[in-house]
Amino acid sequence: MIKTIDDLLLWSNDSGISIAQITARAIIHHEPIPEGFPQPEIYWPKVHYSDQDRIIVGWVNHLWFFRVSLSTAEESNNQFSRILSSAASSFRTPVDKKVEVERHAVVEDVLIAGLSEFNDDIMLLNYIPPKTVPNPNGRGRGRLEGQPPELRILNRETLEDESVDEITLNSSAALGSSIYMTN
Repeated sequence: MIKTIDDLLLWSNDSGISIAQITARAIIHHEPIPEGFPQPEIYWPKVHYSDQDRIIVGWVNHLWFFRVSLSTAEESNNQFSRILSSAASSFRTPVDKKVEVERHAVVEDVLIAGLSEFNDDIMLLNYIPPKTVPNPNGRGRGRLEGQPPELRILNRETLEDESVDEITLNSSAALGSSIYMTN
């Protein structure tokens, strides 16, 4: 997954979630994936940018809440602006940003296929893996039968379900978790 949000570049791989500031040409945050994280190369993370200073990333059954803010002068590694003469003050230097994890949580019984906000809550599209249905004649392994996804509304603070609804789709049997998208 690669996504740009304003002057931030987010990407993920099997080592975790990285965030870089394009104008500063620097990686400003790297969040490693937790121990025992299930197959990061198979499932794609979902990103939602809320307000001007919040990023929510949902990946498998994990949620990360990031806060984006401006760096203070002490935190900034950019010493270039201090040595510029007054004649060069017309050049705009990039505003350095910092990213902090406000919260990381694991949501049980969820495989996140979509992510958005709903009022003050979190809306998840939950992919339900196919189940094996036995053959009518009793021979063989049986066949996989796709399950319809769920739309879940979670309380932002407690991450408890406030609403769970099944989404009825025609021909959902062949759809995988990376097919679904919420905007």
